[in-house]
This record gives sequence, structure tokens and C-alpha cells, in this order.
Amino acid sequence: NNLDAALQYTNGYAYFFKKGQYYRFNDRTFSVDVADPPFPRPAGYWWFGCKSETAGGMTTAFKPDGNNEDRRRNNPNNNNGVGTRSFNSAMYVLLLTLALVAL
Repeated sequence: NNLDAALQYTNGYAYFFKKGQYYRFNDRTFSVDVADPPFPRPAGYWWFGCKSETAGGMTTAFKPDGNNEDRRRNNPNNNNGVGTRSFNSAMYVLLLTLALVAL
């Protein structure tokens, strides 16, 4: 439901993107591909090489006092929409590039 983007690549896989994560779908077995780490994976790390993302998708900052809350969520100066817009722009450029290469 409500995918952000999808593409079918010539390697036998289809890729589905939603909320900064992606699934790799195996067209031959007609199922989500089995891999380590499992899907969904963070698209920023696996597609764009963003070092601020981790391979497993967890970006929670741990405080030394043991209060393990996500600092970004609690920061009143945080503009949560910026990351989403950046990701959507990057995804648009990626999909446009793939479409042009396919021509």
C-alpha cells in the first residue's frame, strides 16, 4: 500500500520503496528476496551510500544516562520534512537516470 516508488530492473528483481526503506522482490520466485540483513533495508545506506544510515536501518542515538530516546524526534529545532524531501528528490533523480539509460 502507498508505495513511494517501484522499479523493475534487468537483473531479475523488482525494487519497492516506501518511507526511506526498500524491498527487493525476486521475479523468479515471486517473493521478497531472502538476504542478510533482511528486507526492508534503508535505501539511503544501500542505494546512495549515506553514512548517517546504518546497514540495518537503526539510527537511534544512545545517551550515556541510559535514556535511549531518539534525539532527532525530541529536538524542537528538527525539521523532519527536510530528510523526506531530500530522499524523494534523490529517488526522482535515480529513477529518471534509470529510465534514460533504458532508452
